[in-house]
Amino acid sequence: MDFQPWFVGARCAPRVSALVYEGAATAVASPRALAAIAEADIIVLAPSNPLLSIDPILAVPGMRTAVEGAAAPVVAVSPLIGGKAVKGPLARMIEDLGLERGASGVAARYDGLIDGFAIHREDEADIAAVRASGVAVLATDILMPEPEAAERLAREVLAFAARTVRAAGRIS
Repeated sequence: MDFQPWFVGARCAPRVSALVYEGAATAVASPRALAAIAEADIIVLAPSNPLLSIDPILAVPGMRTAVEGAAAPVVAVSPLIGGKAVKGPLARMIEDLGLERGASGVAARYDGLIDGFAIHREDEADIAAVRASGVAVLATDILMPEPEAAERLAREVLAFAARTVRAAGRIS
């Protein structure tokens, strides 16, 4: 079933048994996108649904490799607070697919890709699990109900990325 009929028409009623990113394997990464990744100072993976927004991009040949090989720090922001999606069907999809739950499960999807992960400050078990995996953690308020909160989080993520890079010795 295509996404829109499942999400809108069926209101996520059928259980998700698999995801297929049709066309991703034959897609071609834009040279400009690859150049932007290579030249980036910081790469931030937004708190989007990794299954529906981030993974399809990384499935395009060359994209994940470009991010993995970038000199810039890669920081992701969790789309979950207390194991629940702030918006959308992510928590339901994780359950349906039998994937590792919570912010630590999202971080595990990005294994080998991220240097840091922003997690809601009250998700203590996820914070500990991600730190134990060797990924730096920014424990903060990741909820962005208004533009000011989004600006605050963006400033925190940028400062965290700069600290993470210096600590890892990747760039000065």
